[in-house]
Amino acid sequence: MNRPAASNDPDDTDRAAARRRVLKTDGLAGLGVLVVGLLEGGGQLLGPFPMTIAGLFLVGTVLSLYAVEHDSVPGIYPEVVALAALLGLGVFGASLVVVVPRSVALVAAAALVGFGTGIVCYRAVFGLVWSVPVTRLERAG
Repeated sequence: MNRPAASNDPDDTDRAAARRRVLKTDGLAGLGVLVVGLLEGGGQLLGPFPMTIAGLFLVGTVLSLYAVEHDSVPGIYPEVVALAALLGLGVFGASLVVVVPRSVALVAAAALVGFGTGIVCYRAVFGLVWSVPVTRLERAG
């Protein structure tokens, strides 16, 4: 049986090490945020309102990460895009607390669950299914 020869190219080993670091750090960060949200919200997160909030934060997080890592806003530094996206999510969450008559703790827990799930799902797709974007590998470097 023929196996492909192992690559001795240092760029390949550096890229593989950076990919492992990205998967580990992003995965653990996402899981940590998710666990904090679940511990804070508990069984209250099973209602339609918290699940909707979590879903909106999940989508917002995935879109934000995609915009940052795929240079979707040409001419603007990725760090500026990331900061704007996080501020947008924060303003959205704060406005929900003001507009909707629900507890701050429930909205925060649902937001944390959505944010953490978004990080984990995004990194699973762009890390396990498809390759980690080059811009993220360079930052892990």
